[in-house]
Amino acid sequence: MGRDAEESRFACNQCGEVFSRSSALALHLRWHGKKRHESDKAFPWSTSLMKHQRRLSGEKHFFCGECGKAFSCHSSLNVHHSSHMGERPYKCGACEKAFSCSSLLSMHRRVHTGERPYACGKCGKAFNQRTHLTRHLLIHTGEKLYKCGCGQAFTCHSSLAVHEKTHSGDKPFKCAECGKAFHSRARLTLHQRTHTGEKPFRCSDCGKAFSCHSYLLVHQRTHSSEKPFRCSECGKAFGSHSYLIVHQRVHTG
Repeated sequence: MGRDAEESRFACNQCGEVFSRSSALALHLRWHGKKRHESDKAFPWSTSLMKHQRRLSGEKHFFCGECGKAFSCHSSLNVHHSSHMGERPYKCGACEKAFSCSSLLSMHRRVHTGERPYACGKCGKAFNQRTHLTRHLLIHTGEKLYKCGCGQAFTCHSSLAVHEKTHSGDKPFKCAECGKAFHSRARLTLHQRTHTGEKPFRCSDCGKAFSCHSYLLVHQRTHSSEKPFRCSECGKAFGSHSYLIVHQRVHTG
């Protein structure tokens, strides 16, 4: 290594970690000073303390050899490894589905129990995952943070990823029955129900069944008369976001 490169390395005198810039070292040293004050938790084992400190600092020292993804503790890396190895030791008692970690199983069980602990404060719609609520809230704020090069914007990254495939023509998910291909696995699953006739989402009020959960939600509002999607121009309200979009064209032309 050359002399200039050697001189550009800045080492921490507390833990030995080396940085390429003095500003990065200064930021790191602040963490050493803060870590004693930020955590008022008491841990019976030093390993638990180390894990907690890594969560505070954002340090991720455990790397997956398969894909390079990094984790703050070895146990999280082990759970991730299961996804590569195909191991799914956590089995659902209500169906045949299995998962690589217990938290995913707990989340899945809500499909069977109907539990939706995360409710929207604006319209009351509830979700079984916090991430789904976060994504839903963007409907009310109108934020579309994920933008395609063509100018179209989306409220979530997965929708952008599906949209980008319309430009590339990539449709990797093919129906085994008819050969029709789709941009996403979710679209394929929904399509496959046209062949099987499966309608797993049933209305508890009238017994009507639907192939898609979102169709059930829209239908249930016919019983409750709930219309959470309101036009900002004229105040007219609708039972589904798609109906609101169609209506807004009256104002925009």
